[in-house]
Amino acid sequence: MIGRVWSVLNEELGHIRPRLHLALAISGLIPPLVGNRTRAAVLRLGGLNVGRGTVVFGRMTVTGAEHPARTLRIGRWCWLNRGCVIDASASVTIADRVAMGHDVLILTSTHAVGLPARRASDVVVAPITIGEGAWIGARTVLLPGVSIGAGAVVGAGAVVTRDVAANTLVGGVPAQHLRRLGDETGEPGEQPGNEQPSNDQEGDRAISWNPTLTSLRAEPRK
Repeated sequence: MIGRVWSVLNEELGHIRPRLHLALAISGLIPPLVGNRTRAAVLRLGGLNVGRGTVVFGRMTVTGAEHPARTLRIGRWCWLNRGCVIDASASVTIADRVAMGHDVLILTSTHAVGLPARRASDVVVAPITIGEGAWIGARTVLLPGVSIGAGAVVGAGAVVTRDVAANTLVGGVPAQHLRRLGDETGEPGEQPGNEQPSNDQEGDRAISWNPTLTSLRAEPRK
């Protein structure tokens, strides 16, 4: 009986991390777009590894692992928009100067496919890495094990199931390579907002790009 009670209590309360959860709760009380540096400082006090100059624009959720604060690293001069959810069951490394849009979901855990009685079988985890200067669009989903190369751009709403090369633009479900981006800033036709419609898209529709990275969409060719 005691063993059963202990097992239930451990299952219900075993993932409580008072310092981290208090910091997440306090930072979530700050209104969106207010106290962005303060919010990042509160998260540091909660034990998260958040680099200098990084700002957080709204409530962020960090879950997973025995001690998620130990498996998550956010670099310097990043910005994370409101509503981001990070599953740190395995290591999550966000390099310097990464930009993340609203409601980005980073998942390092999934389940093996089991028998018909319960298809979601044993938990499987794999790390995620986001390279320096990458831009992750609003409501993007990064699945376990993927690596986003330095300088890459992931269009809003994409589901990333495999690695993204450095300095490339990807989008869609699942995310597909759209084109190569310039290595230098200011290169004509290579910066978000200056792209020309892709010529390698099939059919009569082209990809258009909104520089806010909230609407990567298909439009009829002119």
